[in-house]
Amino acid sequence: MSLSLHRNSHLLNFHHNTQHHLDLETFLSKIISLNKISKEARNIILANNVYFLGLGLGEFFLNVFLIRQADNFSQVVIFNLVQFPAIFLGFLIGAFTPIPFKAKQFLQIGIGLGIISFLALIMLQAAVIRYVIPLGILYGLGTGFYWAGNYLLSYVNTTDKNRDSYYGLNFSISSTLSVVIPLISGLIISQKFFTDSVIINYYLLFLITIIILIISSFYTANLPNFTIPKVKPQKLLAPFKLKIWRLVGLSTFMEGIKAGSEGFIASLLLFTILTQELDMGLYQSVFSLLGAVVGLIIAKKLHSQGRVPAIILGGGLFIIAHLAFINFFSVQGILISMLILLIASPLYNIAISSVFFDILDHTKNHQQDMNEYLLFKELFSLLGCFVGALIFLIFLRFGGALEAAKAWYLFLGFIPISYGIIIYFIKKQLNHLAVGR
Repeated sequence: MSLSLHRNSHLLNFHHNTQHHLDLETFLSKIISLNKISKEARNIILANNVYFLGLGLGEFFLNVFLIRQADNFSQVVIFNLVQFPAIFLGFLIGAFTPIPFKAKQFLQIGIGLGIISFLALIMLQAAVIRYVIPLGILYGLGTGFYWAGNYLLSYVNTTDKNRDSYYGLNFSISSTLSVVIPLISGLIISQKFFTDSVIINYYLLFLITIIILIISSFYTANLPNFTIPKVKPQKLLAPFKLKIWRLVGLSTFMEGIKAGSEGFIASLLLFTILTQELDMGLYQSVFSLLGAVVGLIIAKKLHSQGRVPAIILGGGLFIIAHLAFINFFSVQGILISMLILLIASPLYNIAISSVFFDILDHTKNHQQDMNEYLLFKELFSLLGCFVGALIFLIFLRFGGALEAAKAWYLFLGFIPISYGIIIYFIKKQLNHLAVGR
């Protein structure tokens, strides 16, 4: 749900340039086990990354756009804050509506709501800051619909044996496309196409986003026809009866606190140091280029038994990276933290992407009740996101935006290690107990 980026234009020609695709597959097969990933799973990765290309272009500087329009940073926090209950509402609709929706139809609805959101940003113009609450709700609903369908498709089309390869490939493509996204976004915003106003260039960027999102909707047609399982309302908190799933709730709540506020806080801090969107784009592009290479290497080496050590090691490196960034709070601090995060980010993110599905694999009746457990996870994750953003909003009421952002960003650096410790106890239980209902 937060930005961590990807993409490359030849992916848009996937069905029209088979030979190029085969060459790419041959190359990647030498680094990551593509033969472990089914055709259906690869189609999901393709659809995700075309979607991400469009959304990433518009979303990368969205918080900066709102900072430029707002009188204070609180409005930006509120825009992000209201998204989280809206995201969960999207998941709930998928689980409880009596209509037998296909998972890929939810992806299409999510894309459609994303398109409407960016259209509203263009049409409202300077008045946009007065509508941050309805815009945040609309944007959050789109995100919720998309990921409600995506998580289910990812689970049913992967197994414990190929999940690291699946997420490793997805992470690496995302990182590669992340090289392009911030650079293109920064270049478009910094140009003088019509006037000296960068706001006009934001509207052009949002228009490009809309066009690519429309294209991405066509790629969802090739996804598997999997019907979203329905959940009985009284079973929403049923997993809470199991100790292992209470630990899952706690771990996802902690991770949610980090995910719920880190993105827009990082935008504020980076913008304070670099002051220009193009400079921010260049920084992110270099980071993503190096991250794509490191991510492929780590995905190749990572296996199911090594996920917990990877999370804990990555978590420790996150602490060092955040401390270095806040301590120096300069271009030097950005570079030091970037070098550390090059290792920390793929170690942590690839491993945690697989852990939840591994726990679900060991849970009784997981095929039948998968949506129940997905909703349970998202409930605590989004609750954490909401609480994290809300606490930061309270911080803003008692101090300056910059000092509050520094303090909260430093605190967020300690979340991954706590998440890793909880996951350690979860995996320990999996090694000794059969999970029952």
